[in-house]
Amino acid sequence: MAETGYKPVPHDAAFRKALLAKPGAQSAFDALEEEYTALHAMQTRARQQD
Repeated sequence: MAETGYKPVPHDAAFRKALLAKPGAQSAFDALEEEYTALHAMQTRARQQD
């Protein structure tokens, strides 16, 4: 198989902390809190059905 150079980024607590430390990121995240909450609930339900 050919090497693609793909290096996945872990979206863990450390990633989130670093991301939200950037100027304006926390306010943008807060503005979308409702959407993130809904998506998380949908993902959780989908995982439970598997």
